[in-house]
Amino acid sequence: KYIIDINKHNFLKALKQINIISQEIKINIKNNIIEIESISEDKLEAKTEIEIKSDISSFRFAVNSRFILDFLNVVDEEFIELCLNEENIPFSLKTKNYQTIIMPITI
Repeated sequence: KYIIDINKHNFLKALKQINIISQEIKINIKNNIIEIESISEDKLEAKTEIEIKSDISSFRFAVNSRFILDFLNVVDEEFIELCLNEENIPFSLKTKNYQTIIMPITI
């Protein structure tokens, strides 16, 4: 349904920043921006965003960032594809040589 090209370096940097507070994150895609926000039971919060090219007006899901980081640390390509269908169902990350399917978490 949706395929978004994301700069691997920018995505990795943003995830590592949020991962300091919590491995569980919310990802909100809207108007050419991906917002990444920590999910923490403590009062600590972290939030960052990266620019993308997308026609998605609103798409939100939560995930354990460890699974995305594992994928990003293996691939060598400059861009990855984030392939989404519907909120709260599995999504995939792809490059020319690698693909992984990730299960979102419920919040």
